[in-house]
Amino acid sequence: MVEALYAWPDQLPTAQPGLFCLEQGAALIRLQQLEVVEPQILAALAASIPEHAERPLVELLAFLRLQQSQSQAAASLLAAYPISGPSTPWQRALQTLLWLELGDLGPIREIVASPTWWIGEEQCTGLAVSRLACLLQSGEWAKAEQALDSYPRPLCLEMVRFKSRLLAQRGNYQQASDLLVQAADRFPQHLGVHAEAASMLIEARSREGTIPFLRRALQRHGEHPRLLESVVRIKLLQREPALARRSQLQLTAAASVSAIPINPAALAVTYEQTGCAAWSPFLHASVHQQPVQISAIQHNLCLNLASLAIPQAATHVRQQVQRLMAAPEYASFATAGPSPCRADVSRVGTPLRVAWLTGDLAQHPVSRFLLGFLAGGCNTFSHEHHLVDLRDHLSESIAEQFDSIPGLQRLDVGAFSPRRKLAAIRELQPQIAIDLSGWTDGNFVTGFMARMAPVQINYLGYFASTGIPAMDYWLGDHQLFPDPMQERHCEEVVRLSRCFIAWQPPDSLPEANVAVMEAPRAGGIRFGSFNHNRKLSDATLRLWGRILQALPSASLVLKANHAGDQATQVLLRRRMLRQVLDPERVIWLPITATPEEHLAQYAQMDVALDCFPNGGCTTTCEALWMGVPVITLTGHAYVSRMATAVLHGAGASELCATSEQHYLELALSQADRLQWLRQHRDHWRQQILRNPLGDAADLMRHLETCFAQLYRTTASRSVANS
Repeated sequence: MVEALYAWPDQLPTAQPGLFCLEQGAALIRLQQLEVVEPQILAALAASIPEHAERPLVELLAFLRLQQSQSQAAASLLAAYPISGPSTPWQRALQTLLWLELGDLGPIREIVASPTWWIGEEQCTGLAVSRLACLLQSGEWAKAEQALDSYPRPLCLEMVRFKSRLLAQRGNYQQASDLLVQAADRFPQHLGVHAEAASMLIEARSREGTIPFLRRALQRHGEHPRLLESVVRIKLLQREPALARRSQLQLTAAASVSAIPINPAALAVTYEQTGCAAWSPFLHASVHQQPVQISAIQHNLCLNLASLAIPQAATHVRQQVQRLMAAPEYASFATAGPSPCRADVSRVGTPLRVAWLTGDLAQHPVSRFLLGFLAGGCNTFSHEHHLVDLRDHLSESIAEQFDSIPGLQRLDVGAFSPRRKLAAIRELQPQIAIDLSGWTDGNFVTGFMARMAPVQINYLGYFASTGIPAMDYWLGDHQLFPDPMQERHCEEVVRLSRCFIAWQPPDSLPEANVAVMEAPRAGGIRFGSFNHNRKLSDATLRLWGRILQALPSASLVLKANHAGDQATQVLLRRRMLRQVLDPERVIWLPITATPEEHLAQYAQMDVALDCFPNGGCTTTCEALWMGVPVITLTGHAYVSRMATAVLHGAGASELCATSEQHYLELALSQADRLQWLRQHRDHWRQQILRNPLGDAADLMRHLETCFAQLYRTTASRSVANS
């Protein structure tokens, strides 16, 4: 019976007609026919059978309950039938599995170190499996790997899954997913291995393998909740957020009636990406009490609140930082590696070690900007620069493009645990640590809380204050940070005397090799936006509706979701109608496969309209680069002033509106000069090249001068306070 519970399908005994037996019951459980076998076991227990057979039947029923995530029911069964005499290896295995399911870590810590508990594991697969499960639960990765490597028999499915997790823990997601896919092919009835394989394929960034595998899994198991999490992730990656939201709501409904673990951040993301970012604070009221356990949704909520440019954002992020720092896990984490030194006046005037920390070394705006100005200014570096790669993007990584920049060294900590990551960065001993992520995906906010350098700077990658007391400075320019500053912040604000970014794409980026394309010569003016759905606020749609009403021949070009995601388009059309924007005057462009195709689509518009309160930065640079002027509404917060800073940096400040009425007037005035716009599209790229926005080397000179000055200021304060 016991070995059948861990057999592959081709090793199971053939079902025999007639009376129920233990081997037959074990085979049915293994094949996950739980509803079929349960009444058979209960009937056998109720029948007049020899007393000595009751205990094995009870153990089989208890194992079945564990498969159904009914650990308390399993515990009650085993307590009702106590063991008389020494326990067998299988009984010890079953008890261990029960402790694991109950989360009872006390006995587990004791038995992991007890050699007598594991006697017989060479002959009892169940005991060997439970031991490996204990080692993994206790974080004993090396011991688990050693036990797997030395196991004398062929690996069962559970051990293959353990091996996959060990590979993933080392960052070998492709090998891990290969193992699981092979196991799923050999055991097609097993829902769990299909769900785990789908998730691992996504982690491996396997574009070719993930969707066909997930499609096969859905055909076999249907839209089972255990597969829906992967469906949600895939639909979000494919820019089909409405379909992702549908699947996440199905999963949430299933979790309300059964014990199904779900990622609470996913629901918020699906609403955000369907243009409902303002809903995020109300989707999960419990997140405030669980800052560590559900950190992903906390980060997402901090990001969304900041994008709304509301006063509550600063309060929430400050409270989140306080909760994280008060968590027991933080105290242990913060001691990793050597303590960072204080700013030293003796180092003033000497080259500094600057660490740029980012989780976005892929086709991401931050990495594209960063690559541009590091490559543009590398010939005049006055400091020692280190790029710290916080997240492994596998096949999507562009880290190698940074490796060719002279004078720049890269530290890859993407596969490290948070504690090891902090230790590795502290061992680098930077004098300046620059946070390029803030609360965005792949961040390392806890590292900055614990401090990694005497000078820590919030720059470029996040559009609000981090709320971290140990973040010393927030770096921008005079357009991002008006004087007086209205936005709440904990960092000291630092303003560069030029535009805070540069747009000078190196040859390795597609932008450098795409020419300005001619616009359509006929028809009315085409306004447009390539900003993300989450930026399309109701106020933005309402103002765009006013523009189209004033210009009957005008149209609006949008590219916010995948062409095949009609559900997202339907939701957006409904919002447009409520804001009196005619969706029939919208030209819907599809998401493209390559950056070159994306840039070519700017030929479909004459004038770009920025969103508010969350404006565009990268899209503003792209539009100007591809020959399209951008109209923006200058707000009071960083998030609503990014396009303003870009336009000032490009010498096009006349396109910055001070009110909605001014925005409308600017849009109407562009319609009056439509022919000039279409005949002089190269004008806007030349505007970039002739102004500070297009000078990466100048930006690096200003940044390096600023870093030296900030270190000098910090060192002077340290002396004054000592």
